[in-house]
Amino acid sequence: MSYDVLSMRWNARRDAEGNLIVSAHQETSIDGVYAAGDLVPGLNQIAVASAEAALAATDIHRRLRALESPER
Repeated sequence: MSYDVLSMRWNARRDAEGNLIVSAHQETSIDGVYAAGDLVPGLNQIAVASAEAALAATDIHRRLRALESPER
């Protein structure tokens, strides 16, 4: 079971095994906080963690672009 002090302090939602519950874009229940790899349910493999990180990075990029230009 993986623990992350910051997400615990902020009361991020977790499953019964203690993994962070994330959206399809790896966002936790805390707006703007993302998780991947050993902190989320699924295979604990580097390739999977890399793919999860790519999903999170894409969503973060999208959100930042929306801040730059609200009319998009």
